[in-house]
Amino acid sequence: ESHPAETRRAELALLGVIIAWGMNFAVVKGALTEFLPLSFNATRFAIASVALWLIASFRGIDLRVPRSLLLKIAIIGVMQTTLYQILFIEGIARTTAGNSAMILSTTPAIVSLLSWLLGREKLNRWTATGVVLAFSGLYFVISAGGKTISLSSTTLTGDLLTLLATLLWSLYTIFAQPFFTKVEPLKFTTLATLLGSIPLLVWCTPALLAQNWHAISPAGWSGMLFSGLIAIAISFIIWNYSIAKVGPTRTAIYSNLIPVVAVITGVLFLHERLRPLQIFGAVLVLSGILLTRIAARQPKSEK
Repeated sequence: ESHPAETRRAELALLGVIIAWGMNFAVVKGALTEFLPLSFNATRFAIASVALWLIASFRGIDLRVPRSLLLKIAIIGVMQTTLYQILFIEGIARTTAGNSAMILSTTPAIVSLLSWLLGREKLNRWTATGVVLAFSGLYFVISAGGKTISLSSTTLTGDLLTLLATLLWSLYTIFAQPFFTKVEPLKFTTLATLLGSIPLLVWCTPALLAQNWHAISPAGWSGMLFSGLIAIAISFIIWNYSIAKVGPTRTAIYSNLIPVVAVITGVLFLHERLRPLQIFGAVLVLSGILLTRIAARQPKSEK
């Protein structure tokens, strides 16, 4: 069990991460008017990888680990950096910043459900109800582009890609926790990001070659730097530190606030419109997440 002061520090730092990630949806969506999705993703992860390596070097951290452990970290890195990021960037390119954030905000409910399926947590009535509410809300958020979920929905492809990305991020949040008894969070974050960035860069090479780099404005590069340095490098360190200190479920609960920040920035800066069905779906999603939070706070005897 973490010291209360360490827990408070972790939770305070998490609030900063949530604000950065909430803003990042609008930042990425804006940057994608100038960047190809995959060239943007590859470049921001190259920036993040260099930043993490420099931070680890400055802290005097030896990045060497036993080969068997390195292989496991590489698998987590491919899940978190390669697969998740490809799905996320291709998803947000095809949907709104608000939809993307709302779908990703179901992470706490999905973490609870997967933890139960993997035999790591019991699924009590609060959690079960929360999961049902969250996924019911998702139906309305995703189907808001049409009358039902169908190929006529203008954002359907992007929403489904984002849902797959959310599933991967939830699995990562669960599977990363055991590593922190063997590897400190900064070392793990650096190795996972570096190892995951290699196949990501290979996958994105055609887009990097096709990108018109001369056409990128200062605003586009500013978005790139914010996304690479703040939303990835710094935020990943804090997220993994928080998983180590307060656990995956409690850390994931802070995702509640991401869609609030994302929707506000999407409306203010990207002039995205909210449909009534999206608002109704958002209320269901946030209600479901609130119930999973109540479940996390229940005494063991009530579970």
